[in-house]
Amino acid sequence: MAFNINEMRNNGLQFGGARPNYFDVTIQFPQTLRSLINPERDVTLKVQAAQIPASTLGVIQVPFFGRFTKYAGDRTFQPWQVNVLNDEDFKLRNALESWSNSINEMVGNKRKNNVDDYKQSALVRQYGKKGNVLRTYKFEGIFPAQIAEINLEWAQNDQIEQFTVIFEYDYWTVEDGTTGTLRGSNVGDIG
Repeated sequence: MAFNINEMRNNGLQFGGARPNYFDVTIQFPQTLRSLINPERDVTLKVQAAQIPASTLGVIQVPFFGRFTKYAGDRTFQPWQVNVLNDEDFKLRNALESWSNSINEMVGNKRKNNVDDYKQSALVRQYGKKGNVLRTYKFEGIFPAQIAEINLEWAQNDQIEQFTVIFEYDYWTVEDGTTGTLRGSNVGDIG
């Protein structure tokens, strides 16, 4: 089997491999900000880079006669980052800054919204080459923790401004109906 190109072609990537550039992102904004933004137009078309989320299962080490036995610990979720194209209307950046300011005002150091109001949800959809949705990740309890700077420079010709947003969230799930769903009894099934 080793070094046989036919084995790879026939059994390795039978579907041609998932492509990292076939994706979109939708972010649900707090109710008070929804008049500022259209998630499908203003978010999906401007998020140019994102990640399929990570999670880490902690380890509990228990000593026993000079050795350690390991047990699964608590799950943690790493912050989620997206890269955004900025248009001249600053619409998406303004909505994100308004969201952040509603969580903690820049001047007054107060919160405008309750936790249930500012914690929202987001989707990352991975598509196949035929346009079908392969997998959908849903983030729950998401909010912008950091809205990064926009670099300005006279020498930056023929470029569009970009900025990074780092979100914190409570957890993610794989939506039902997509490959390998984590809900239900078909964990790890490939459909």
